[in-house]
Amino acid sequence: MPTRSRLSQRRIAINLTSNLGAQLLSKLFPVIAYAYAQRKMGTIAFGHALFAISLVDWAGAGVEIGSTTFGQIQVGKGSEDVPRMRSLIGGLLAVRMLNGGVVSIILFFAVRAYYADYQQTVLALSFMVLSSIGDMSYIQIGTKSLWHLGLLSVLSKCLILALLFALVRDPADATTFAVLVAAANSAVSFATLYIGVAKWRPSLPTLVQLLALYKALLPFGVLILLSYLIERFDYYFVEAKMPLEALGLYGGASRIFSSIQALIPALTLAFAAEMLSIRDLKVFTKHIESALRVVFFATIPLAVGACFTAGDLLQLIYDASYQQVGGPFALLCLALVPQGIAIIVGSQALITRGRIWYVNLTLTLAAAAGLAAESFLITRWGLNGAAFGVLLVKTLIAVILVIGAKDFIQYGRIIGLALPWLGAAACMALSLALLGPQTLYTKLAVGCAVYAAVAAAIAYRQVNAWFRGRHLGRP
Repeated sequence: MPTRSRLSQRRIAINLTSNLGAQLLSKLFPVIAYAYAQRKMGTIAFGHALFAISLVDWAGAGVEIGSTTFGQIQVGKGSEDVPRMRSLIGGLLAVRMLNGGVVSIILFFAVRAYYADYQQTVLALSFMVLSSIGDMSYIQIGTKSLWHLGLLSVLSKCLILALLFALVRDPADATTFAVLVAAANSAVSFATLYIGVAKWRPSLPTLVQLLALYKALLPFGVLILLSYLIERFDYYFVEAKMPLEALGLYGGASRIFSSIQALIPALTLAFAAEMLSIRDLKVFTKHIESALRVVFFATIPLAVGACFTAGDLLQLIYDASYQQVGGPFALLCLALVPQGIAIIVGSQALITRGRIWYVNLTLTLAAAAGLAAESFLITRWGLNGAAFGVLLVKTLIAVILVIGAKDFIQYGRIIGLALPWLGAAACMALSLALLGPQTLYTKLAVGCAVYAAVAAAIAYRQVNAWFRGRHLGRP
């Protein structure tokens, strides 16, 4: 009979492989979509569409107010109790419907007052609010059925991409482009709504239950709004202080960075799903270490490699004008490493252990620091300053969260987990520096080959132990 730890390891491997594979395929969608749209519409119209999407994203955050994180934690505690699940799903749906009405009104008047130039596009994107109301992806995450989400995501993006090629032709199609890009994720949300309602038949909450749910969601709502602020603050400062062309350039680079950054949750989601049901502190720590190993393996070479390939990569995706934002893009990519630490230690470990207040306090301090510094940084260094502000904020978040997580992982241990991959990335950087000016493809080939070879030589025992599941402990 397989042991519990073996079953856990097998489930992690299946979820990690299926979810990561689907995410890699689905993340090709924005790269292809952005590249095509920028070349057809031009930098200014492209930037206009991306900024309009970012405005409506705030409405989605206001609708959700952390109910996805709260929902996946509650579902992860056990989905066998059908009446409890029906009550939970119905309650969260009712909360989102009420929130949707409020945020729609706020969005309408805020855009009309402060961003009138984007009003038409924002109005066309109003369906994003409805998809946020219906999103029930927390059920798949909580029940560890991640492959459903991946499959739905890939299918919807393939369909939308075909429509994009057919309908987006020139700058006048900026609104069409924004609608199609947003529709890809919205289609997945509507699909999860259909699956959730059909399977669980959610029940309507009473007023007392609704108020209790709002009280429980309050810290999660603060978390999601702070997270959105930290992910978007640089973009709004660029829009306010820089020309429209700069917004398009920075927005294009930022969106590619966001697509890369989105792979971090895909890498760690399988571990997060397991953490929800772990009570033993030693096993819990082992899962954190495993997630950190995977994230360091992936993010450190991306961060270092971007310093040598950023401008060429953006030129390949868009056009030659994006060479000038290679520096900001490289700075954003350096933030991948602290972002990975923050997601694992904060969004997964600390919140799972009931310390969401500490995470919220950390995000509040970091957001305040970012807002205070960003205007000066942009004034002094332009788009490089905007990206450096992001790196500064995310590094600060990671440091404070690690300090708060000392009960189950020490900062020295985190450094130790990163060292093999830092060594491999250093060898990769040295080889690229010695290589000198070369084509992007040559840099990528040499960098990947050197990193893979050195990483295998340095960390063979670690990688072998991870695949064999020895680090997960015994039941």
